[in-house]
Amino acid sequence: MYISGTLVAWVICTDADVDTTNNDLTYSITSGNAEGKFEIAVSTSGQVTVVSGQSLDYETTTSYMLDVSVTDVSGVAVTAEVAVVVTGVNEFPPTFTATSYSADVNESLPIGTIVTFVAATDSDSGVDGTISYNITSGNELSHFILDSSSGLISTAAVLDRETTASYSLVVTADDGGATLDTATVVITVNDINDNAPVCPTFYSVLVSDDALVNSIIETVVCTDADISPNIAMSYSIVTGNTNSDFSIDSTGDVRVENTLDDAVTEFYTLEVWVTDGTQYTTVTYVYVQVQDASTTGLTFIPSNTYSFSVAENSAVGTAVGTVYAGVAGGQIAFSASPVVSTGGTVTFAISTATEHNGAQANTLFQISNSSSGAITILLPPTRETNDAVQFVVIASSAGPPPLSAEATIFVDITDVNDNAPVFGSSFYSGECGTTSDFGQAIVTISATDADEGTSGTVTYGESAEYPELFELDTTTGNIRLVIDQTLATQTAYLMTMSGTDGGSPALSSQTTVRVDAYDPYTTLVDIELAMTEDEFWTNKDTFLSEVTTILRTQYATARCGLAYITRKDVSVITTNRRRLLTTQGEVVARVYGVRNDNADTAAGINNNKEFFTDAEMLSTITGSGLTITDSITVQDYDDGTTTTTWIQYPASIALVVLSCIFFVLVVALIIALVLWCRRKRGKGKVSKKDSVKDKPEKQQRWSSPLITAVPANNATKQPPPKRKADVVYIDRTEFDGEAVDEKTGREYYYNTKTGQRIWKDGLGDSTAVLVAPGRFKSLM
Repeated sequence: MYISGTLVAWVICTDADVDTTNNDLTYSITSGNAEGKFEIAVSTSGQVTVVSGQSLDYETTTSYMLDVSVTDVSGVAVTAEVAVVVTGVNEFPPTFTATSYSADVNESLPIGTIVTFVAATDSDSGVDGTISYNITSGNELSHFILDSSSGLISTAAVLDRETTASYSLVVTADDGGATLDTATVVITVNDINDNAPVCPTFYSVLVSDDALVNSIIETVVCTDADISPNIAMSYSIVTGNTNSDFSIDSTGDVRVENTLDDAVTEFYTLEVWVTDGTQYTTVTYVYVQVQDASTTGLTFIPSNTYSFSVAENSAVGTAVGTVYAGVAGGQIAFSASPVVSTGGTVTFAISTATEHNGAQANTLFQISNSSSGAITILLPPTRETNDAVQFVVIASSAGPPPLSAEATIFVDITDVNDNAPVFGSSFYSGECGTTSDFGQAIVTISATDADEGTSGTVTYGESAEYPELFELDTTTGNIRLVIDQTLATQTAYLMTMSGTDGGSPALSSQTTVRVDAYDPYTTLVDIELAMTEDEFWTNKDTFLSEVTTILRTQYATARCGLAYITRKDVSVITTNRRRLLTTQGEVVARVYGVRNDNADTAAGINNNKEFFTDAEMLSTITGSGLTITDSITVQDYDDGTTTTTWIQYPASIALVVLSCIFFVLVVALIIALVLWCRRKRGKGKVSKKDSVKDKPEKQQRWSSPLITAVPANNATKQPPPKRKADVVYIDRTEFDGEAVDEKTGREYYYNTKTGQRIWKDGLGDSTAVLVAPGRFKSLM
């Protein structure tokens, strides 16, 4: 909208006359101003403005075409066209069709269900009249979506009336201008029958056998989270109602229907079904104990022993369980406590007697309402201190006459994962040869967990520092060197290992492991011991302690370490393999020495670990008088590669003998074959002259492989048959002579040693044979 006085256009015209009198110009609007919206207030200015009191409205007219005439003093006139385009402005705010909207929607409908819609109008045109809708409050749970263009409101979650029965949404309409409009949308969630009745798990009732027919002994009380009419409940006894001695009405009252006799039926277990229409049914039980009317006394129901369980660290006030008691006598029916009878009101208390574990029981538990029988937590129990508590609850009635009864209560304290694994040490130190640990653990980390079951089971976690070098047994905690890996000599490897329990959530702790690498060829010493492997492991600690004592005669804080052991009578395999040791035979212990222990604790983590050389170890240990065994030999480290030659093994000797026998057989076979070939050759009629004719120079021979590789499909591919006219090419390496057959005149090649021959033209049969297996092919 343009208001009055607004400059719309400025028409400028010039006149070539020099005289100011002759070049004065006058401007006027001659057409296009039928509505009188425009004027040239000063005729000599050429300024087109909106007439005072008028305004332009884009929604009414979007453009004007004005003719402006310019005249000089002589009356000569020219005309200019002025196009006035009216642009819209956002002058009208959006307006909702109503200040409030209301809608109903059923709970449990799927996401995307349309609930209602809102609408607003805007008198502006174009983009200024385009409205965007938004929810500004009331949708904190994000249960609804408002389409910003259409105004449709739909569900973004499955609604639950029992959680939220209604919503009040504040929505806005925005056209991009300075003013918004606001409306309220009230959405009511309709109830459907989606909740089952909630009832106590059971009821316990003590009733006299002379209880009057139609007397009420218990009332089953259930609740339903739905609202009417979905909470109308019906009750029925399905099983356990022997002889139909009891009934239950529409209000849940359980009544006596027949004369009761404890001698006939003392206990009833009534299974009661509670139904809220046809949708849901809940089952509860009413345990009825019939007591002889002549017996007067206080009795716990259903027995004088209760067993409960509660999680450790449960908060103060947590329910442990409830005990019940009743008094039988007179023509009345009794139910769960409190019971008013000739014996008076029944009250409960935890016994304080020492023989009833009263001190501990009253520290951990309480019955805050003496008439309820409900036992609750007074002090959060700890399973690691007591996994079960036994105590006594006393039920009392003031009388007359005063009555009392005792019940034994067993409370099992169940475990929760409230303890993290605890490592035996916050720092572990070990040593390993640079090439192999021979399967023996370098270090064994160990953690315990005070919890039980899976919560107390510890799994060890791999180190992230050197996973390619060291492997961890996640069950035992043994750390070993990865097979075929090599460490750097005199290098300390620091790793962080973890222990995690199996609880939920899992708890974990960490420890630091240091492994120092030494060169086994310059560090290890072999000590041969006159004992079996089993005996060694039994005495290992004593053995290492004795060697350590010897080392400390020269170095006060030195110690001995075991690399691994092997059998004395069997060589150790090369360093890239491992051998399982048997439990028989004497053993060789490969040991090393550490000069001081200042790197064995976390405080010395940055200290160097100094190893004895093998020469120092030998000179110190030799002749020291170790007492662990009667026969000890100390020698330099032997890695097993030269300790025992292969010929010394029985298997090796047997192999040599068999090889010799085989060699003799082969030689005999060759001799026999040569003799046979010479005999065969002597039978042929070949002149010496012919045999020497064209004899080529003797060529170097080579042996062919005993086995020739054959393609897997060789058996299925047969060569095509040869025709007589085919030319057969033969390697003449073994056929080193040629001659003419006297009978046929045909030329042939022959072997000067064996007499074997083949026809030169390749026709006819051939007597060529395989002189060397795989070298020649037979000719057809």
